[in-house]
Amino acid sequence: MEQESEHKIKLETILDMYERMLLIRKAEEKCVELVSEKRADSDIYLSENQKAWKRVWNVSAENKINPLVHLSIGQEAGAAGMCAALSEQDYVWSGHRCHAHYLAKGGSVKAMFAELAGKATGCARGWGGSMHLIDPDVNMLGTSAIVGGVIPLAAGAALACKLRKEKRVSVAFFGDGAVEQGVFWETLNFAVVHKLPLIFFCENNLYATHSHILKRQPSANITERILPFISTASAVDGNNALAVFSKAEEAVKRARGGEGPSFIESKTYRLKEHWGPKEDWDLGYRKKEEGDWWREHCPLKILRSEIERRGLLNLKQQIEKRVEAIIDEACKFADDSPYPNKENFNSVCLMNDAEFNTKDEPQIHSGPKKMMKYNEAIADAHLQAMEDDSRVFIIGEGCDGIEGVYGTTIPAHKKFGCERVIDTPLCDAGLTGIGIGAAIAGMKPIVSHQRANFIYLAADQIINNAAIWKHMTGGRIKVPVTIRAWVTRKPYEAAQHSHSPQSIFAHFPGLKVVMPSNAYDAKGLTIAAINDDEPVLIFDSWINMMDEQAVPQERYEIPIGKASIVKEGNDITIVAVSGTVDDALLAADILLRNNISAEVVDLRSVRPIDKECVVNSVRKTGKIVAVDSSWTLCGVSAEVLALVSETSGPGKFSAKRVGVADFHSPASHALLTEYHPSANDIVNAALELLNHD
Repeated sequence: MEQESEHKIKLETILDMYERMLLIRKAEEKCVELVSEKRADSDIYLSENQKAWKRVWNVSAENKINPLVHLSIGQEAGAAGMCAALSEQDYVWSGHRCHAHYLAKGGSVKAMFAELAGKATGCARGWGGSMHLIDPDVNMLGTSAIVGGVIPLAAGAALACKLRKEKRVSVAFFGDGAVEQGVFWETLNFAVVHKLPLIFFCENNLYATHSHILKRQPSANITERILPFISTASAVDGNNALAVFSKAEEAVKRARGGEGPSFIESKTYRLKEHWGPKEDWDLGYRKKEEGDWWREHCPLKILRSEIERRGLLNLKQQIEKRVEAIIDEACKFADDSPYPNKENFNSVCLMNDAEFNTKDEPQIHSGPKKMMKYNEAIADAHLQAMEDDSRVFIIGEGCDGIEGVYGTTIPAHKKFGCERVIDTPLCDAGLTGIGIGAAIAGMKPIVSHQRANFIYLAADQIINNAAIWKHMTGGRIKVPVTIRAWVTRKPYEAAQHSHSPQSIFAHFPGLKVVMPSNAYDAKGLTIAAINDDEPVLIFDSWINMMDEQAVPQERYEIPIGKASIVKEGNDITIVAVSGTVDDALLAADILLRNNISAEVVDLRSVRPIDKECVVNSVRKTGKIVAVDSSWTLCGVSAEVLALVSETSGPGKFSAKRVGVADFHSPASHALLTEYHPSANDIVNAALELLNHD
């Protein structure tokens, strides 16, 4: 049956695949030519009887391209066969061995070589390099050097297609090593449950770096393990472009027809070392005889034979001549192109930081207000955002449950149902990556986690994908995703349900991190986060959940990066965040009874921090107590004091920090009084500063 379908493939398609494959081969052979390499002896041994191995790259003017290249020589048929079955509108995602997928999807050869050379005309403006050939012009939306990292992103793009009722397909290319990652199985499960138009394309070349598949997996036949999860899983000779195309065409047809995902195992082999331009038989982890067999089974040889069998030698020669000219022209283009300049750097990196402190508070709302609890204000923001913009949806564990993540998703679920309020399996990394992928594909997801500790499982997706994608693409792709998680401060939750990890994520460029302290801010910051083009993390404090406040019923935003002076004073500044703001206000009241006027600043945002507001307050008072809902070491309170010091100069102010005790949260209610910062702790810190003076 498979051979019969191969015979029906149009001649135009065969010639197109041959040109794509030859383009990939010649482009990568040019990479080998352009990269200069030196080897050096080393004391690192693979085994007692093997020579030492180590690559020392001479990154100099001799290197016309970045020497860190992962070549696909020997694997071209998989990329060409799969992409030949796609339309221009379909999405493609890849890993660090991405040259073949980029060119097979129709990527510019000029833009590829310029990117490899680190030039501003590259497909990622010189920011991505060999491992990150990302180009929205051909809908190649992502490649990741983290093995399996793009698999949930591809699923997110497929989900976006489904929500928009488009006939697009999303394809995730990855190697055999990726099926060992947990996020692969999380994504596979979700994709099958939700019948996503997604194709998992596994290029099984038998090796993950230097480890043979039988050292890592129970069988070299990955499809056997996948079939219980997905009945459309199948293996194919990955060096036979016609066979790959036939499988791919079937999978694409199923996906477009709403029948769900497919898994294709393309059995192939890379002929070059894991990374770099050389062969690696001397390293001893694979045998040259094995490589020789695959060399005879070369994908280009197989397709050439088919073309010659059809008597099309003249057309073959025309293609080969055209490809040579394309490569030469691309190399000249890369040589002549300029490097990125400072303006390019600033346009990508600054993330509009200059705008944060120029934004004013929203005007006083004259419209009707309603008394709302903190969680009700969030629910109202979610609902209004979804009413305003069909791209907004909610995804997370328990979103459609009777409690609806502390009530924050119930109104939206009642109105929009499970299509836009999507409950997920227990897959924190997978669901977060799916949300990020959907954002890259043009949606505006709200990813919900019920505990802040759970977000650690998704840290790879947040840090290596959401935070990086804009930078890695030279600003060409944005990631408008909102990720929220709850910080609990109550008895019995214990150590693994009680972390407040804002400083961890605030450390990374590309992320914004906000922490509302009241219902009014919770609504305004949520709407601002959803409308932002950057990834925004919202950490909500459970302790604020039942606080009630008059909240405008209209839609409004609170600018991210704008702090609030919630109580004015002259003697000392108390800077607090999230649930500690109430403690700070109570402390200010206690101090006032002692004729001490404390100014309380609610940060609202911990990345970016409103430096102007904080510094101006401290310049007025000369003293500061920085309060955080987490530990003080390397935390937000330390950052606040650092920026004040850098701005005001040494010796210009007195400072204290207050945070949780330097151990993990106990379960006992009695012990919690010694753990969380209290109003008395803040008062004592303030008095110590005042008495010291």
